[in-house]
Amino acid sequence: MRSVTGLGALINENMAIELLQRTLVNVAGIRAFCERTGVDPPGSIKTLRSIFRQLANRPQHLSPPDCPNSADIVARLEAMTSAIGTISALKFQLRQQQEDLESNISDHLNERWHRYVKSAQSAAESSGDPEIQRELASLEREWESLKAARNHLSDAAAQPDDNGDVHSTKREKRAAGRPPGSGSFERSDLEQVQKMREGIENGLYSSIAAAARALAPRAAGHGTLSSKEKRLTNRYSDLYRS
Repeated sequence: MRSVTGLGALINENMAIELLQRTLVNVAGIRAFCERTGVDPPGSIKTLRSIFRQLANRPQHLSPPDCPNSADIVARLEAMTSAIGTISALKFQLRQQQEDLESNISDHLNERWHRYVKSAQSAAESSGDPEIQRELASLEREWESLKAARNHLSDAAAQPDDNGDVHSTKREKRAAGRPPGSGSFERSDLEQVQKMREGIENGLYSSIAAAARALAPRAAGHGTLSSKEKRLTNRYSDLYRS
């Protein structure tokens, strides 16, 4: 089991434990299954009823009957397994991009993401499991939100300064009351802005202000909590204009 679990594998450790628990059986479960399917239990756990039937030479079936619609059930289970495995790979890819704050999402990475999504969508639809479909849709929203934020930062950094003299004069006027290096916080703030976005969408924070207030202690820099809160609020508003 260890060889197929872990980071980047088709199933993680928690999923493997859940699957293992489903396969474990006990005496009570075997007896209930035999009663439900109309077969005699194994010899090691015979019941009084099965013993009397054998003594009367009228035992029930020794194996359960064919499962109704078994082919459809197997197809759905296989599709579910495939969808869960692909979603696990998507989560790993998303986590890598969230942790790597310095790199943009390239066309190659975006193409690979959508190729996995397409495969997962097909399997999720075949599985008929609405929970899997909702989880996949949530991952797609996270990816698009992250991509939009990275593109915004990239465009802002690459934007030419057509009025260099004017902007230089404005920067000199502001320099007197501005903490040194505060302009370098833009990329490090992105991680906190993403957490603000996730917290608001998940209902953890009731507003942008509440999210900024909660995450201000984690923001970079030596400013006051009030200034960090204002900075995170402005970053968020710039990235996610309503």
